[in-house]
Amino acid sequence: GFSELYESRLVQFNSVNFTVNTGSFNGSTNYNINDGITSKQVRINTSSNLIGEKIPCASVSIVGIMSQFAANYQLLPRDIDDLETITLKASTIETNLLTINYKTNTLGDTKIEYGTSPNALTNTLTDPTQTTNHTLTIPNLLPATIYYVKATTNNILVSCVQSFITKSTSSGSIKAFFNHAVETALAQPANNQAIYLNQLVDDTLAAYIGRATQTIDVAIYNLNNVNVINALNAATNRGVLVRLVADAGVNAAAYASVMTTNKKLGPPPSLAYGIMHNKFLIIDASLSQKATVWTGATNLTDDQLNIDKNNVVVFQDQSLAKVYTIEFEEMFIENKFGSQKSDNTPHELNIGGKRVENYFSPTDAVNTRIKQTIETANYDLYYALLSFTRADLAFPIADLGRSVFRAGIVNDTSNSTAVFNALRRNDTLFIDNQTGFFHHKFLVVDANKPDSDPTTLTGSHNWSANANTRSDENTVVIHDANIANQFYQAFVKMYKNNGGVFLKNYLPIGIEQFFSGNGFQTLAIYPNPATNVIGFEVNSSLFLRGDVARTEGLERQGKVNVEIADILGRKILGIEPAQMPSSPNPSTGGEFPSLDVSGLDSGIYFLKITNQKNETFVGKFIKE
Repeated sequence: GFSELYESRLVQFNSVNFTVNTGSFNGSTNYNINDGITSKQVRINTSSNLIGEKIPCASVSIVGIMSQFAANYQLLPRDIDDLETITLKASTIETNLLTINYKTNTLGDTKIEYGTSPNALTNTLTDPTQTTNHTLTIPNLLPATIYYVKATTNNILVSCVQSFITKSTSSGSIKAFFNHAVETALAQPANNQAIYLNQLVDDTLAAYIGRATQTIDVAIYNLNNVNVINALNAATNRGVLVRLVADAGVNAAAYASVMTTNKKLGPPPSLAYGIMHNKFLIIDASLSQKATVWTGATNLTDDQLNIDKNNVVVFQDQSLAKVYTIEFEEMFIENKFGSQKSDNTPHELNIGGKRVENYFSPTDAVNTRIKQTIETANYDLYYALLSFTRADLAFPIADLGRSVFRAGIVNDTSNSTAVFNALRRNDTLFIDNQTGFFHHKFLVVDANKPDSDPTTLTGSHNWSANANTRSDENTVVIHDANIANQFYQAFVKMYKNNGGVFLKNYLPIGIEQFFSGNGFQTLAIYPNPATNVIGFEVNSSLFLRGDVARTEGLERQGKVNVEIADILGRKILGIEPAQMPSSPNPSTGGEFPSLDVSGLDSGIYFLKITNQKNETFVGKFIKE
């Protein structure tokens, strides 16, 4: 096919393999494919959406335009649809089963081989049904166990061996901590306030370390905090196995003061390798109810823990702990760093009923995962980053359109004018001007749209080429409305501190305007969450129909204004009191004014009542 006869024609090759089958595609780069006899060139152009996608590790069917460059013929795939390969996904992850899905462009049967070792796929499931959407459920599995799976269709298309892990029996709790002030007034629901650990992050970590009974694995770029080092040494003294991997540039005296002999430095920086930039601890991975992963943006230094703006996320989950242990031992035992490592960890987990994705750089195409997360935004998006130099991540944010509100804070944009210009045009990007180093690396999507998969992405990964292709990094993507709301609380506080007028130039009214009024009292709303109707009262006394008030706060004759707005301050509804029917109050047996909210979309709303003296009464409710 690589000949003058087929030049400029669309050509398809079946059952070929890429000679280099690790890493991700780059633009303006040639790759060899092999049919078992001959190798020929495939070229990925700079405009291709294949850039950033993982290079297939198994046989593929590939379509492209045959082209001639100098004396050589090259196949030019047009886009990602020209590369047919099997990529396995787990649509269901439970303690005892996995449901595996994949798609093909042509009809075929379904065959899955699986086992607990990548070299021993001893079990097989088949379905002869001809389909392009393939699904098989693997039953009778063990909890928190890694299974390796390979799929085949028509004995032609074969997937890579991919790893999956079943749900654990751990509590599955996910906690977020911040070392700076947060906007707790935006907590939703009321008990979901973000946790500000004021000069207490090191004490909190020391407490987690102090509860370890068997093992502690630490992968950290830098450390010097005495509290943490003392806690690690105390663990060693009481018989806990402590293992440490740090970057070659770590504080030498602090590294020497960690007593364990089980420690290793990452390779020194070179052209082929960046830094060992991971930030995670794994505690008691073999114990279901104690297994813990501590991660986020924070190094274990005094400034990082107590001064520089940072976040921490803590998971009590054995499945995630086992995934992180694989990555840790690749560095600690196999002495592999950066591109020497392989994509050998599960990426999808069920943690406490929440979907969590996990990726490591540079093997897992993390920039592509960030881009994919950005593109899920339907309502709002917020980013807080130390380094943002990737235009391929800036433009997807800029291209979301006016229907999605976007705002960001970065440490410095001087080295990336293109990124800054692409995002600054929305007047919602700020360079942090507060005390301390702005060290966050997080993205929050649809935090204020509960029915749109609120998602948080965080970890050690800066939005830079170095993080994506050269350095060791870890990233988690958490699909949970509560965690997204907590990171949103942290973002809003920092955004306002840096001079941002929240929601500026986007909404007809903002939250500040919605709350405005002479005086402020809390309005009780029930039922909350609501389905069809809400009622309200002030100071536990009834306010009846808006004509004659019988509460301390509204005791006067006359009408009031009633408004409902969404979480971003957009007015949804204005109602005259005469239109409000009364309904029985389940707690007092009396009557209360009620509003029909059955027509509202699921989400978070505010109810505001303003009387003739411009006194304001506001309550927050959830519409299911």
